[in-house]
Amino acid sequence: MSFKVIVFSCLMLSTAAAVCYNAATSNGVRNLQDNEYACKALEAGESSAELGRNVWRCVSGMLTNLTCNSLRWDNQNKICNWPQAFNCDADPAFSQVPTKPVSDASTTSTTTPAPISKCSPSNCDIPNCFCYGNRPNLTLEETPQFVLLTFDDAVTISVYSSVYRKLLIDNYWNLYNPNNCSIKSTFFITHNYTDYSLVQTLYDYGHEIADHTVNHVSNTDLYSEVYSEIVGLRDLIVNKTKIKPDDIKGFRSPYLKIMGDTQYDVLRSNKFLYDSTITNIELQVGRRPLWPFTLDYPIDDNGCPNRPCPARQHPGLWEIPMNSWVGSNGFSCGMIDGCTVKGNDFSGTVDDFVAYYRNNFNKFYAQRVPMHLFSHASMFLKYEAALEALGIFLQEILALGDVWLVTPSKLIFWMQNPISYNWLKYTNYSCIAEEE
Repeated sequence: MSFKVIVFSCLMLSTAAAVCYNAATSNGVRNLQDNEYACKALEAGESSAELGRNVWRCVSGMLTNLTCNSLRWDNQNKICNWPQAFNCDADPAFSQVPTKPVSDASTTSTTTPAPISKCSPSNCDIPNCFCYGNRPNLTLEETPQFVLLTFDDAVTISVYSSVYRKLLIDNYWNLYNPNNCSIKSTFFITHNYTDYSLVQTLYDYGHEIADHTVNHVSNTDLYSEVYSEIVGLRDLIVNKTKIKPDDIKGFRSPYLKIMGDTQYDVLRSNKFLYDSTITNIELQVGRRPLWPFTLDYPIDDNGCPNRPCPARQHPGLWEIPMNSWVGSNGFSCGMIDGCTVKGNDFSGTVDDFVAYYRNNFNKFYAQRVPMHLFSHASMFLKYEAALEALGIFLQEILALGDVWLVTPSKLIFWMQNPISYNWLKYTNYSCIAEEE
């Protein structure tokens, strides 16, 4: 996949944010607001299958063209996604702009109505509640740097043999947390093609098994259907392994498509600890990376790009937000296999991948916000250099002495009981019994 940037001149509103006028989009000729995306209209000779391959983005009054190649644009999540997640609907967060600049344009608020009270330390406190945008009550120097390594989709013999066994079972790169226990990862699995004996092995080595639906679908908000996909997958894991229901704590929706409040109703009523679907992908335009938070209070529209977002309260349910990475071409991605590694290419040498990992780590490390290594194993099957680089990179950051690779549930446990990294290394945190 490669990106091409073509710049066109656009007019500017004199008293408002920059606007790109008369963009030919799949929804007709439209004026795009600053930082708005829209699928490009098909050109002569292009078939409907090409829709979503090329995307407009308005940046400071200039139109840029993003090309997704074999993927297709998902305007809900603002990423190039699998063709099944294709979405070229206009973003309702951006009100329509007049076709000509005017001096006194009217505005209409599109934000979610404020709850009865805003989340604050006075009404939301650890261990059961944590506000969106807050951070633990420790100095940067005291705060451990957490890294969450997760993989989505089926656990097959192919990915296990080529990726998981070398990295996490054989521990080829000798990767240990500061307390000398091995690093831990998380697997958001689906049913089809999964080898449950391998799931059991990963679990036995201390890795977390999480829920990604039975059939890898997220195109419904009917309670019975959402329940069948989420709880149905948990039941399959329990029936085919020795893993207990209470140990399946997390969920991520396929294609990062939120199934409305129904998704969170199902998770909370069935005693899941956390969701990890809400994206926070616009780091390159100033959005800060987030710590996990609870859904005791609704999130403002601008805090949840991949709508429909939870509009109701879901007390005690945690959200592990998908903070973005930034690729070599400056574009964001929620999953690390969605960014370019060198120039406009998604592949590169071992050194290129190490630099990609390192550059993104530095952004998180400067703020001691948990860094997300969210991926699909197919990335490492397709690009052998990516796995070799990952091992080298993880060795490098673990040598810093304050970096921990843990699961989301262990991160939440630490947030509920925060202690400095100097003390944490003397505990059995994130160890399995054989390591204690």
